[in-house]
Amino acid sequence: MNRVRAANPHYERIKDSSLHNLVQMLQTNTSAANISGEISRIPADKQLKYQAALTYLRATFPGLGGGAASNAPALQMLSTAAAPALQNVGRAQQARPAPPVPPRNVTRVATPLPTAGYFLIEDPGPVTSTVDVQPPLTRSQVQRLNEAVARCKQAADLAVDAIGGLSLQPSNPLTPEQARYVRWFGALDANRRRQVLQNFMSICIVLGGQRGGRQGTLNIIDARNDAQKFTWFAATIRNSVQNHSVRMWIGRAFFSGGSYEVSSDATVVTMIHELAHACFGASDVPTVGSGLQLGADGMPPSGAPVCNDATQDEQLAAADPESAIINADNYGQYAWSILKDHRG
Repeated sequence: MNRVRAANPHYERIKDSSLHNLVQMLQTNTSAANISGEISRIPADKQLKYQAALTYLRATFPGLGGGAASNAPALQMLSTAAAPALQNVGRAQQARPAPPVPPRNVTRVATPLPTAGYFLIEDPGPVTSTVDVQPPLTRSQVQRLNEAVARCKQAADLAVDAIGGLSLQPSNPLTPEQARYVRWFGALDANRRRQVLQNFMSICIVLGGQRGGRQGTLNIIDARNDAQKFTWFAATIRNSVQNHSVRMWIGRAFFSGGSYEVSSDATVVTMIHELAHACFGASDVPTVGSGLQLGADGMPPSGAPVCNDATQDEQLAAADPESAIINADNYGQYAWSILKDHRG
């Protein structure tokens, strides 16, 4: 499921996935033949989208045969290899696959509309082209990026103002801003509040805006035509900020749109989440109920369920504030919460 959510961060939030029956089947005492038959009923494009999860399943389910099953679609399949961890669309860990063919850079940076608050740059690494190469960004796609970055700036600015002015003397009941802080970062504490404020400031510096000044740079890379990254929503490399500059990869899912709530969660929460990884080394903390801990490198155990949605983030804040202030998604959820209340 970690690999499924890495490919689709909004798995079954709105409707049943093409993997729904397979996931339900895996929760029962079923046979490899039944699993193989259910995999064959998954549409070919979805098998490609969830390739990493299905490959893992075939390799680990007894009797399933390992590797690519004979009923796998006749599509270009990617080999995988261990590589530096990227924070990906699912707000989870993603191993970067090795390119199966000589790389061809298909990144395009010319836009029909000026970019606002960021630079669109070519991918500095190798790019393996997708089979279906997408055209250059349209005006509406550039505008979506512009609006997303502008809203993230506003959210980060609002967060700095609210946390900087937060009273640590709890009232009864808590003030709205105290309640918001406690919801996402746990009990009021001077040292933790100071750290959260510094962390949000590091994001503001990259984004600019009223609180961050103009010294930072957000570099966005169009990954829609990268066979390794095209399904992602957004991704950064942990602790990658240099001279207040961060690179962020954007895949096709970024432009999928949706309702105000869905789109805002996908853009504001995920982009702030990714900036938290890059700017101050935020982690993806294992869920409270898992009993798992981060490793010495600040990474969760492979395949661990991580705090990656509002419910899990709130549980973490209530149970373990020290972990909540280093969990990337808590920053994204706090930023979206305050932006929504200010109608941003």
